[in-house]
Formats: sequence, structure tokens, C-alpha cells
Amino acid sequence: MWETKQVLLKRWKRPRHNRTLRRRIAKLDKDIEEHAFQVRLAQWEETCNGLETQMRGASTWRLFRHLLDPEETKTAHGHKIRRLVRDFGGTPDEFLEALRKSGRKDPISAEKRHFFRAPRDSSRLQVWQRAIPRLDKQLPSSCVVCDLHFEDSDLVKEFVHNIIGDVVIIPRDNWALKDDAVPRLFPNCPSYLSKPARKRKHPAVRRAPPVKVRKRQGDGDVTSPRDDGS
Repeated sequence: MWETKQVLLKRWKRPRHNRTLRRRIAKLDKDIEEHAFQVRLAQWEETCNGLETQMRGASTWRLFRHLLDPEETKTAHGHKIRRLVRDFGGTPDEFLEALRKSGRKDPISAEKRHFFRAPRDSSRLQVWQRAIPRLDKQLPSSCVVCDLHFEDSDLVKEFVHNIIGDVVIIPRDNWALKDDAVPRLFPNCPSYLSKPARKRKHPAVRRAPPVKVRKRQGDGDVTSPRDDGS
């Protein structure tokens, strides 16, 4: 698909531009993004299936550690899992069934969520760490944050192409973040923890100053400057 796009771009740059090529290029951009997403999903499923028979291997533990908490050790994770099983109070089979049901999508909240990796730049990462209200640990650069914690103005949801003066807008399957985006919204936490960006007020409308009038000497009539010849 990438080679096809390059061929279409070369044809499109010739003197005779046409709308058909422009639409084909826009559609090809969307197909490339969808194909890349499907390939990444297939690679993830293949990785998980390959680890199913190697549950005690080092590579499996490294993956689990990254998913659970990269900062904790294997022993600490084992203590947490045993504590969860003990607090559950049921049999191991009932515990696994509860975990399986908890992974189902709720029909009410089945909307697709988008996740964004924390910035690798140390200064930007510190800004995110100060913005996210967590007391148990600091946000590592390997974690991801859901789109629910960002304002709509921080999200890039569309591809915008300017082709021969015409603006072509294509919805993105995978949203992106602007460079200065910071997580500010925390809907499941107390409201005082959410700190949305301040909205700038529109500039005040300037009005023309009122015309000054003065009284004519000798009587009480009020006239404008034009009436007395000034």
C-alpha cells in the first residue's frame, strides 16, 4: 500500500491534477493506518499466545511486570495477588470467573478508548507527574493515560490534508496528542483534583465614546457642537 501511495503521489504531481487521484490518496492514507493497527494487534495476540506455554519464563514475567507495575518486584506482585485472592473469599475457580467477567465490556461504556504513552522527555514527564494526583507512586514513562483525562482541545482526532487549496478531513482511528497536552481531568476522583485549563475571555467590544454636548451661554437649551458653530 505504501508503494501504491508513492506511485499515486508521483502521478498527482503532474500538471494534470484530478479529484479522483486526490480521493484515492486520502482513502489510501486511512487504509494504511487501519492496516498498521491490525498488524500491531495481530502481533500482540501472537505474543500472548506464544507465552501461554511459557508462563514461568523470564520473558513472560517481564511482560507481566510491565503490564502490572514496572516499579514493583515479582515478590511484591505475588503478595498483592495472594491478598486479592484472600480478600475475595471464594474458591480459586470463582475468583478466575470473576476476573473473566470483569474483563467484559459494559454495553453502556462500550465506547472505544484511546491511550497515550507518557512523555519520555524528563521535563515533560515531570509536568505530567505533577498533574496526576497519585500518592502511591510517580508516573513512569512506560505507563499510558486514557483519553478521558485530557480536554477535547488537546486531542487530534482527524487527518487534515490541503490538496490544491481543498481541505480534506479524514477521521483518525487512533487519536494523537498535541505536543503541549497535559492530563487535567479525573472524572472518578474528587472534583477539586481536576484542573481544566482556563478559558480565555473574548476581548471586550470597543464602543465609540459619546459625543460631548455643552450648554449655550444665556439660556438653558442644550445643543450639540455643530449647532453653535464649533
